[in-house]
Amino acid sequence: WALNGVRALQTVARARLDQGAVQVKSYVTQRDSCVYDIVYVASPEDYARGEPSFERMLAGFRFLPS
Repeated sequence: WALNGVRALQTVARARLDQGAVQVKSYVTQRDSCVYDIVYVASPEDYARGEPSFERMLAGFRFLPS
């Protein structure tokens, strides 16, 4: 997967947080000397409803010039 042309690690996981379930999608990438973590967290019941908005936000992400 790439974030604005830079390779990124995509991870999707389910976990328990404070006795409740959460589903997480994260992208981690590095450009120059900066590491970027972009994370979407929702309850498993709400995850599918919010994921398209998260993906649209990612599609518009741009790194500032160095």
